[in-house]
Order: sequence, then C-alpha cells, then structure tokens
Amino acid sequence: MDTSNANPHWGNPLNGYNNKYYTGGSSGGSASAVSTGLVPLALGCDGGGSIRIPSSWCGIYGLKTSHGWVSTRPYQSRAASTAVAGPMAANMADLDIGWRTMAQPDPDCPISRQFPMPSRPSADTTHPKRIGIDKKWFDRADANVKTVCQKAVDYYRDTLGYEIIDISIPHLREAQMAHALTILNEVTSSVKKHDLRKLLPPNQILLTVGAKASCADFLAAQRIRTMVMEHLSFLFKKYPGLIIVTPTTPNAGWPIHKKDAKYGSSDGNRSIRNMEYVWLANFSGLPSISLPVGFVDPVQGEGKFPIGLMGAGEWGSEDQLIQFGFEGEKYLNEVYEGGRLKPKHWVDVFGAVEAAAKNKNEKLEKAEKDETKQVSEEGAIKEKAEEKVEEKPAVAQNALEVEEKPKTDPTGNAGPVKAPTDEKKDAKEVEKVESVDAKVAAEMNGSN
Repeated sequence: MDTSNANPHWGNPLNGYNNKYYTGGSSGGSASAVSTGLVPLALGCDGGGSIRIPSSWCGIYGLKTSHGWVSTRPYQSRAASTAVAGPMAANMADLDIGWRTMAQPDPDCPISRQFPMPSRPSADTTHPKRIGIDKKWFDRADANVKTVCQKAVDYYRDTLGYEIIDISIPHLREAQMAHALTILNEVTSSVKKHDLRKLLPPNQILLTVGAKASCADFLAAQRIRTMVMEHLSFLFKKYPGLIIVTPTTPNAGWPIHKKDAKYGSSDGNRSIRNMEYVWLANFSGLPSISLPVGFVDPVQGEGKFPIGLMGAGEWGSEDQLIQFGFEGEKYLNEVYEGGRLKPKHWVDVFGAVEAAAKNKNEKLEKAEKDETKQVSEEGAIKEKAEEKVEEKPAVAQNALEVEEKPKTDPTGNAGPVKAPTDEKKDAKEVEKVESVDAKVAAEMNGSN
C-alpha cells in the first residue's frame, strides 16, 4: 500500500535505472518487470497513484483508467470508490494495446458493462488542444523535476500548438487529506483483524490510522470530494479537451536506506509528498496518464533517474490521453537531449531467447554431423568386415573343389584330383617304362 514498495520479507523489486532507489508502489513489481525488459506490458492497480508513481520512477508509461471502466473481476477491490486497474507498458503502442484489451465491457460487472467498447478515434476527429496548469500547485515540485516537466510543456505549446490555460483547483491540501482518509477507511473496513497482522508494520500503521476515522470524518471527506468533482466538471465544460498537467511526482524518486531491507520503511510525510499530484484522479475518478519526459542526476547510486509528466482528462477521455502520450513519447525520443535512455539493468529478453535458440540449433547441427560421421565410420567398418567374411568362404570353397571335384587322367579315366607333385612323379615313371620298352625292342631286332 505504501508508495515505496519496500518489502523486507521478499525483497524490493529492482529499479531498472538505479537499484539504489525504490520502484515506487504499490504496483512496483509490474513497473520493475516492464522497465528491466522482462515483459512489454503489465497490469497495475491504482488507488492513490499506484500505477503512475512506479511508472514515473521506472521510466515507463502508465494509465490510470476512468473509475469503473475496467472490470477487476474476479478480484474484489478493497478500495471500491478510489482504486482501478490499468496497463503499464514500455512504450505507448503497447500501452494503447493494453488499454483497448482491458477496456472491453464486462457483462457481469454492473459498472463496466455500462461503458462503450473502446474504439480508435477517426483520423478526422479533432478536438481542442488545451493544457490546464494550476501554477501554484505545479510549482510545489522540486526544482529539477519542475525544470524537466516545464520543457515538455513548452514543447506541447510551441511545437504541437497546445493552448496553455491557467486554472485553479480549490482546497487542494484538504482534498488530498480527504482522499487519504477515504481510501484508508475503505481498505480498513475490508481487512479482518487476523489479516491485518500479516501486513508489514508500515501498512499496519496506515490501516490503524484509517480505522480511527469517525463516520462524521468520512462524510465530511465525501462532501469535499463532491465539491472537487463539481469544480472539475465546470473546467471541462468551459474548456473542452482540457488536460490537467502536472509532474507525476514532485520529487525525483525515493532513495533506499541501507536499513530498510531489514526493517522496512515507514515515512508518512514522504508518502504524502509523493502523492502530491496523483490523488486527484483517484478521488474524482478521472483517467490519468504518466509518461517519461526526461532524466536527472540521482543523489545516490549510478545512472540517470527518470522524471514523469502526468495528464488528467475528462471522464472517459482515455483516447485523448493516449494521443497525448504518443506526442510525449515523440518528444522524449526525438527532441529531448540524449533521447530516451535505456535502463542500466535492462535485460534483452528477445536477444537472450534468440541467442539460446541459436546455441541450441548449433548444438543440434553439431550432434547431427557427429552422428552422421559416426554412422559413416560404422558403415565403412561393417563393409570391410563383410568383405572379409565373404573372402573366407570363397577360399574354403576353392580348396574343397580342388580336393573333391573329379577330373579325367591322361588315359581318359575319371579319378581323383591329384596334386601337381604327384603328376610329376607319374610322368617320370612313364618315361622309365618307355625307356625300358625301347631297350627291349632294340635287343629283339638285333637278334633277328
């Protein structure tokens, strides 16, 4: 519930621009995830700046919607008359998509179903470009914050042709206290005592204070609310298209104290200071947008710290505020000196996914090549083995044929195959016999 988002139980969410500063709260976890690049879009809930404060301190875009337009079912809000749901995004295109998706009327919500379907305004649609500034209220911001925001306002006036109108909103200090009493009383009435013990000590203190308000105090706060809303209605009727512009917060963030991680943080005066401008939209139900418009030097840690500009429009004027946000985004990217800075602790999720996919593909390709090489080598070894197996039976068969195949001898009789050495011996014996026969024949002729 507090505006710091300090959490000694689970740890503080990381501010992408400077980890020595809080993200702001209470939607600081969503702002941190968007700011550091983990997600392009996140959901926030805003009962007293809980979308816009962390959006400003984390350098992203946040939209607090008109009261009741976005259904929170099945979640039941603990601050029924002040809190709403809205988108938080890294850029205006994503914020626009988030808004149009979330703003679909919920037929099961008695309030949301009364709103129209969100539709992109026609290119032919024109409305007066007017910025309303309560100068005394605007000037309550710290000097460095005021300087950055004033340069953005000058751009809207000098480059985009916005008319700057001096306005006055009565009883701002009393109305801010009335808002605080209202939201604390609403939350206290919905939290049981045994649940109260589960909260951090700073939040226990806040709700305990809220429980001390009497019925008379609560009714007095609502009378102030009615007066403020009637005055705002008068301004919007007198100046159609009016956007009430202030810094999102009067200060450049909330530095983390070294002991906060152990004990938490409770600084009521600082929280009231952080909510200097944001409470008006919650108390009156107006839609409101926060957009980064520049950076300042921090008092601790490294890295520039973002500054947010806030615009609040007439009830149901989200489309106009979206256009206002796109114009501010162009100013930061193209006009502001140095442009939009990337958070120091930004994570390139898509780059990491692509690198992981590339690494995986390379491993798969290497594995396939290794497998192909192994199969090829195994095939060659198998072929050689098969050739050897085929050679051995052939040799055996030839030997068997030499020993068993019948052949004819010189006399024409079939007989067993003889080895070459045996044939030589037989030839010599034949020669001897022929020699003896020749001698016998000679002797017989001589005797005749």
